[in-house]
Amino acid sequence: MPSIYNTNMNHRTRLSISLSALAVVVISAFTVAIQGRKSDSVSIASTNLPSVPTVPTPIATKPATSIPATIPVKKTAVIKTPVTVAPAPAPASTEYRNGTYQATGSYDSPAGQESIGVSITISNDVITQSSLSLLAGDRMSQRYQQRFQSGYLPLVVGRSVDSVNLGAVSGSSLTPIGFNNALATIKAQAKS
Repeated sequence: MPSIYNTNMNHRTRLSISLSALAVVVISAFTVAIQGRKSDSVSIASTNLPSVPTVPTPIATKPATSIPATIPVKKTAVIKTPVTVAPAPAPASTEYRNGTYQATGSYDSPAGQESIGVSITISNDVITQSSLSLLAGDRMSQRYQQRFQSGYLPLVVGRSVDSVNLGAVSGSSLTPIGFNNALATIKAQAKS
């Protein structure tokens, strides 16, 4: 006659096997659902799992809860948006006509009235090129115009016409006044 201990062990072993099989079925169903089945529900019977023998429930334990025949699966939409860099839109209308314009600007220096010639190319309201004609009569003014010429281009080329208003450039503080005067004349010439 088997002992009570062995009988309880057999029931525990069978219960353990039943719970393990149940866990495999539930995990398999969720795995199938996560892998993106097309239907809204996944049938446990369609998972092709090996059948698990039923084990009689011992009298001392609670009956097992039933599992629904289907498990609803929530669909999730994945939206992929391509990343593209669009070129900057062309301005709807330009304030200045495209072209190359020239003007002479004047300013007061310690040696008297001085002038500087300015040439500017405008494209879509942006300065694309610039050059200077150094017209100073005084030696000191000539040196300051040369200093200005050596450093003004990065402050002008590639910028919108209306954003350019130069202050001291490369130690030259009066020559920019002549440049700004010439630029004002060019803006008036190029107005659309």
